[in-house]
Amino acid sequence: MSNIFFSVCGEVSCGKASLWLNNKLIMPAAHIEESQNEDMPDAVKEVYNEARKVHSISPHASAALLRLCCEMLCNYLQAKGKGLNEKIADLVVKGMDEGIQKALDIVRFIGNDAIHPGQIDLKDDQSTSHALFALVNEITQEMISKPKRLKIYIMKNFLRLYEKR
Repeated sequence: MSNIFFSVCGEVSCGKASLWLNNKLIMPAAHIEESQNEDMPDAVKEVYNEARKVHSISPHASAALLRLCCEMLCNYLQAKGKGLNEKIADLVVKGMDEGIQKALDIVRFIGNDAIHPGQIDLKDDQSTSHALFALVNEITQEMISKPKRLKIYIMKNFLRLYEKR
């Protein structure tokens, strides 16, 4: 067999074996560096991290998993509707920012395309797949992290004002 190589990580903490085929890392699978937002619900984090693990092997699978993350986020936010499109529409009615709606629609559209091939070919455009991770984090930031921080800020300041009375 030619063009197959094995190596061992020289890092003291790692020391694990790697498999390379035609100068491409096969095992362990390289994953994208975009870590999940710390406020992302645990179930969504699991799917997000799975998308990170498979990204280098299959951007299509990664995009489909990130679409699932968006649906799970909508469920977490108690959006009503049969499918993701209806859930996004419900969040819009409830006052969701237009930019976040667009981000959700992009992940939904590309994730759908990954499941049902259409015009976008993720094999040719790794940057599109990478951008989906950032969008899922931004959606979490706007829909979960910001309201959480605002609630904490209000509570701290309200308690301080209340104690002064």
